[in-house]
Amino acid sequence: MDIVKEHSELSIEGDKIVMKKKIEPVDVFYAVRDEMERRGWKYVRPKQTGGDKWEPGFFEIDKAKA
Repeated sequence: MDIVKEHSELSIEGDKIVMKKKIEPVDVFYAVRDEMERRGWKYVRPKQTGGDKWEPGFFEIDKAKA
């Protein structure tokens, strides 16, 4: 996927595209998110999994659109 190649912060892991680190500046993140959503991917925000541990944000296929 060309958008993953353009942004080293993104990584394909199984059926998800994971954000390994925050995409900065924030306007670039929003542009990437908007493009991914236009292509049918839904953004899932990072989640705290306990203490100071976080599950990274990721994109998954939007099953409602698939």
